[in-house]
Amino acid sequence: MPLGPLRFRPRLRPLVWGGRRLETLLGRPLPPDEAVAESWELADLPEWVSVVRGGPLDGTPLDSLLRDRREEVLGRTALDDAGRFPLLVKLLDAHRMLSVQVHPDARAARAHPGARPKTEAWFVLHADPGAQLLIGLRPGVRSKDVRRALAEERLPELLVPHTPRPGDVFLIEAGAVHGLGAGVVLAEIQQPSDTTFRLFDWGRGRTLHVEEALDAIRWDLRPTAHPEGQTIRCDAFEARWVRGGGHEPAAPRARVVTATSVGTLRPEHGPPSELGPGDTVLLPASAPAVDIDGADYVRVGPP
Repeated sequence: MPLGPLRFRPRLRPLVWGGRRLETLLGRPLPPDEAVAESWELADLPEWVSVVRGGPLDGTPLDSLLRDRREEVLGRTALDDAGRFPLLVKLLDAHRMLSVQVHPDARAARAHPGARPKTEAWFVLHADPGAQLLIGLRPGVRSKDVRRALAEERLPELLVPHTPRPGDVFLIEAGAVHGLGAGVVLAEIQQPSDTTFRLFDWGRGRTLHVEEALDAIRWDLRPTAHPEGQTIRCDAFEARWVRGGGHEPAAPRARVVTATSVGTLRPEHGPPSELGPGDTVLLPASAPAVDIDGADYVRVGPP
């Protein structure tokens, strides 16, 4: 019997910049009196492997599925270089500013033991008035300029500010210096990596990784926003924000859908189920077609 759509238990991460809006805006139950920054919806990393929630495979870790039923789950989808599922899906609540940081590309990751490459895409679900994103260095900025700005505690001045609105999409390629501003809630699609090199942390006293970050920066990279409805393509994945529901036909590769509003998931075979904002579903390569009624959703798959 082919695998149907699979849901997973999220991993909630309380971090210094988190808040409560995964509960108040997205309806996620959170531990009381705890500021939650991230919910890992689908992950296959050494520090966390997602576990199936519900259905006949309830309680099965994703890595076990990939070992025992790889062809059914992945089809033509390739594992990443570490032999793991090639996508990580998160929900983020930036109640406070994140650090100004950079993620390595494959070259930089090889130069720093334990690092893994990380390109990501941001799908903005909510933005407070006046919220900002810092994405990319201003033209002409080089290493000496960054070092001087760090010494003078004015690094954010060297980055390009963006004013986010719900519906905006940003591709943050590996090697881009960036900072997620306070007051933003988003869905993040990325390579399976938790490697972050911090350059500047707003005086919070956490460890910085200046030399690693300077080595990882791609100095001429100019990240840009993507119009609503456009498919984002990069070496790591393809992603598109689908509005008002859609039909996902059977396909030879695994795909992931993350709902960003309320709707209904209707598999070709099997009972329908409700979707809420942030609900993430893995569509295995062997799964029949599904209809997604009413919900806006992000569809992501391999490039």
